[in-house]
Amino acid sequence: MAIYYGSAQEFVTEGSGAPVACDVDGDGADEIAVSPMFSHPWLVDGKGKIITQYSSGFNPLPKAADVIDLVTALTSDIPMSFTTSGAFGKFGGGLSFAQTGSGIQGILFTMLTPGSGKWLKNYERVVDANTGKAREGFPTFFQGLNFMGAPIIVDVTGDGKAEIIDAGDSSALHAYTESGSQAEGFPKFTTGWALWSPSAGDLDSDGLTELVMLTREGYLTVWNTKGKASANTEWWHNHHDEWNTGRYGTDTRPPGIVREISYDSDNKEISFRAPGDDWYSGKASKYIVEFLPGGGSEFTAKAVGGAWEFISVPDGTTEIIIQAADDAGNISLPVSFNMVNPKSEDVNGGGDSSDSGGLCFMNTAIQG
Repeated sequence: MAIYYGSAQEFVTEGSGAPVACDVDGDGADEIAVSPMFSHPWLVDGKGKIITQYSSGFNPLPKAADVIDLVTALTSDIPMSFTTSGAFGKFGGGLSFAQTGSGIQGILFTMLTPGSGKWLKNYERVVDANTGKAREGFPTFFQGLNFMGAPIIVDVTGDGKAEIIDAGDSSALHAYTESGSQAEGFPKFTTGWALWSPSAGDLDSDGLTELVMLTREGYLTVWNTKGKASANTEWWHNHHDEWNTGRYGTDTRPPGIVREISYDSDNKEISFRAPGDDWYSGKASKYIVEFLPGGGSEFTAKAVGGAWEFISVPDGTTEIIIQAADDAGNISLPVSFNMVNPKSEDVNGGGDSSDSGGLCFMNTAIQG
């Protein structure tokens, strides 16, 4: 006879793993990766048909199997989904799916025999998103329990190739390379229990990616990395992006604001530091410009982020309001430039756009 004891499991076993979407086969229609409790992740098409099982790498079950038999569970510590979600991204030579898992032996023993002291082993799982087979070097050891978390997929080494970044309840932020080993300088110390996902972005516009992680205890930590901001294109946020779409390939990041605007009266043109397609990386698609008190115009962007851009100004213009747009339709915050009193300002009250601005965090540690 087995007796189940009441705990947080009564809540999480109702389902805490969020499905994520990706056009895995390139046919223009998204597939969904979903991971029920105590199961492997499954790839499902838009009609609800199972396409493949995402193997955990240890004694994978047949495609049709959706349960773990007791003998298998007791003889092989197969990583199963517990309270986590997954992420898609280019890793290990192609499109991959990553998600932590907990060993089924530990799950059974810790729930059915409380106080037994059985070690609940945890693993980072990475599979080929098309075939469902485990990537070489995975699954690999994961420190602690990832409770309601999910990985992000971003370059932190500077080679332009993404690593799998993930954290759990044991104060460790992991960064897995394609071999399954930790990237140089990892794991990082988070100070506490990490929930959801870290986030990645170029906070100080220096072309390098920073990682940000919030703990359950309320501490926010920022780490500098060698990762290229231009390579941060895979899965950089919990549920993929700022809109929490959970859909790989969605472009949610607008261009940054134009900076360092000045007016050349001899050539009747303004110059400014160009933003990029995603904040300050890449190249914007166009500029939307209002020449007050006249009308508006659009100009094709020519310069990449950080380079100089030039736009001619019609006679009689007293003020210019300019925004950058990308090819997905994302638009930057507007910046106003007064031709009479030449000082550029963020129309939304952000202050002088001639400098790159600063960031302020409360209870924040910034680490190298």
